[in-house]
Amino acid sequence: MTATDSAPAQAFLLQRLQPAMTGLIDGSPSTLAPMAFELVGLAWIRWRFFNTRFLYSFASIAVGGAIIAGISAALGGAAG
Repeated sequence: MTATDSAPAQAFLLQRLQPAMTGLIDGSPSTLAPMAFELVGLAWIRWRFFNTRFLYSFASIAVGGAIIAGISAALGGAAG
């Protein structure tokens, strides 16, 4: 693969993918709604199939997600 072969791929990434990724991290409702849906869905699955209390499942998944987000933010801040 030469430099001229990768130029269209790089242009695609810069023109299409980069703005889409920026839209995913801006905290808009279109970003937060899927995360909330996933949180409720995972809590429901734990309640339905593992016989745990729904609020306990919801809280444990939310805390786990917050821990992961915090670690990711710390690693991202340390890297650049």
